[in-house]
Amino acid sequence: MDGQVLEVGAYDPSTYLGQLLVQQGRLTPQELTRALKLAHERNTPVGKVCVDEGLISIKDLNRALSEQMFVRLRR
Repeated sequence: MDGQVLEVGAYDPSTYLGQLLVQQGRLTPQELTRALKLAHERNTPVGKVCVDEGLISIKDLNRALSEQMFVRLRR
């Protein structure tokens, strides 16, 4: 595995991807609510839904995922 991080889990809602995107100003709370509903209906990760719906760019998603991993590893 060469020291690669394969998964980081956390149960702190402040580190959830959608919350991070709202904190970063990339999504409004209303957009997050809509994205979460669509993600549930489509059985698709919320990040993919946000990109597919044009709410954020792939670059925004990658930044948020990097931040999420960093925050979770720090705790």
